[in-house]
Amino acid sequence: MSRVEDTTGREALLKAAGVKSGRVLDIGMGGCACMALYLARKGYDVTGIDRSSHAIHRARENAKGKRLRGEFTARRADATNLPFESDTFDVVISFHSLHHIDRPIAALREMFRVCRPGGKVLISDLNPTGVKLYKHKHDAARLLALVEREARRLGAAVKIADTRLDRLFVCAKR
Repeated sequence: MSRVEDTTGREALLKAAGVKSGRVLDIGMGGCACMALYLARKGYDVTGIDRSSHAIHRARENAKGKRLRGEFTARRADATNLPFESDTFDVVISFHSLHHIDRPIAALREMFRVCRPGGKVLISDLNPTGVKLYKHKHDAARLLALVEREARRLGAAVKIADTRLDRLFVCAKR
């Protein structure tokens, strides 16, 4: 299986968060920029980052010709050292990307730093079923437990929901 399309997971995350608009940062968007472009089509102003120059180029190409109601910007950046001021974004999202980051807790801390007070940090990552379907080789249970613990340590109000493939974290920054 080359790629699994999970629009259900994207919809579930937005619905659980109750987010209707705002300035969004998408962490680790990848070359398809699936979540970033999905949000831009819905009218959000989205900055997508990835550490790969190739992914940034592909994301920009994928955005060409798309009917976007919001803005889309692709930028090369390291999720563990974001080049943005503190309290910049209304929503910071990581959709299926934390398991690709060598230091996911450092990335999570940066996500909270750049999210404005009252904003949302939204995380969706693969649960054990999703790991099998996507054929990934990481310890999903361990990563998900780390995310929950760190989000609570950072003082967020955390809601958790599950879909067939994902664990969703909706974190309200205080």
